[in-house]
Amino acid sequence: MDITKLEPLFDETTEPKDEHLMALLEKAYTGKIKCRKAVIPLELIKPFSDFKPEISQEYGDHFVALYQERTPPEMYVYEKDGAFIMSDDYNAYTMYKLIEALTTICIVLGKTTIDDNVTYGPYISLKLT
Repeated sequence: MDITKLEPLFDETTEPKDEHLMALLEKAYTGKIKCRKAVIPLELIKPFSDFKPEISQEYGDHFVALYQERTPPEMYVYEKDGAFIMSDDYNAYTMYKLIEALTTICIVLGKTTIDDNVTYGPYISLKLT
């Protein structure tokens, strides 16, 4: 098989893969790093890339309903260069921006030094379900 003739798995319509996030998740699920839930101001969260997903009406409605019920999707983030980096859920991140949310619910992977206006919960262990 000539692998140069295979179609790429990632293009402008797919989320880019963040190898650092993958490594952190592996460490979190094996108990090598601690994590905690946090309420984080949206302005402190930066996307890993400039990927812009197409949001379906169905997903948008679903997100808004969850947000109004105070149970929106959590995003996994990690600290880098004074910001929280998000690379696991561009759909949720985009919706938080579209509805002009001030804060987001996240799971912070690993250590963080950011305290400004962030409300952290206790440390938690991630488990595969």
